[in-house]
Amino acid sequence: MFRLTADFPAYLPHAPELMIDSLKYVESNFSVPDPDDSLHWEIEFPGDFTAGRHVLTLKVDEHTWNFDFVVTGNELVARTFCFPNPFRDGTNIIYTLNLPVDSGTLKIYNVSGTLIRSFDLGSDMLDAANFGSPHSIYWNGRDSAGSMVANGTYIYLLHFVEGGRVIEVTGKSVRLR
Repeated sequence: MFRLTADFPAYLPHAPELMIDSLKYVESNFSVPDPDDSLHWEIEFPGDFTAGRHVLTLKVDEHTWNFDFVVTGNELVARTFCFPNPFRDGTNIIYTLNLPVDSGTLKIYNVSGTLIRSFDLGSDMLDAANFGSPHSIYWNGRDSAGSMVANGTYIYLLHFVEGGRVIEVTGKSVRLR
């Protein structure tokens, strides 16, 4: 079962029409959880989607919104970026996971391949998280000895293990004073 929540920019005179891959879902699945907030709608629908790309369409009168989404099945997918980049004093390494994992580490290297800093990810950092509520690790720009790293480019590697499967994602961060 999936739950979709949507906040609309204006009052809706009736429930939106929902279509997924051109299949219409009936309006009775829609609800307004807070009677004082008619801009916020929720719908629940069965979640038997095949792996691959899908299109969700919301339509209210003459307005239509299309949202692409991908169902990954049992594949583990991770994405990452950091902010700010470049950084001066520190940066947030942000990542998402489509499935929970058993373990994870973050390793930061200089461009010569020397390990600068390593983090073991706690259990609270291993559950599924999307870009609406991603995981974030703050790196203060210091190496394992506590010294501030020099200006330059640093490569970070997120390593995840889930049921014996391994996935690694990398990113770059630049330190500028």
